[in-house]
Amino acid sequence: MLSPTTKFLVLSLTGAMGRFHADFDATVPHGRPIEEAAQEVQQVLGRHDVTVAGLEAVR
Repeated sequence: MLSPTTKFLVLSLTGAMGRFHADFDATVPHGRPIEEAAQEVQQVLGRHDVTVAGLEAVR
C-alpha cells in the first residue's frame, strides 16, 4: 500500500544514523514523490555510504 506519509523509529548505537537522517531531512524536498526527488536521495545516500534495496527501480 502506498501512503503519502510514513513514520518510523530508528535506533542506532552511534551518531552516524542521526547525521544521515538530519542530512536527508535538510536535503530532500518535502512533499515530492520519490521519483522527483531521486537525485537528492542518491546524493544523501552517497555521502553516508548507505544503500537502499530497490531504489534503483525509481530512477
